[in-house]
Amino acid sequence: MIKNIVFDIGNVLAAFRWRDYIKELGFADEAEWQPGGKAWRLAAATTKNALWREVDRGVMPLDDIITAMIATDP
Repeated sequence: MIKNIVFDIGNVLAAFRWRDYIKELGFADEAEWQPGGKAWRLAAATTKNALWREVDRGVMPLDDIITAMIATDP
């Protein structure tokens, strides 16, 4: 009997378009993607942050991860 089904969404069932999403938030200017730019800083604090793997693993409460990401770049 099957008890659990695990769906791997990011880059498996759906494209993980983090860069496109950040652009859709209004960070489309190429200068913003350079080190120190707003888009670069947002990516560094979220999807490029080592904490992002913890989101995937589900080992830390989401509120703790968000707090730590904000501390990376308030």
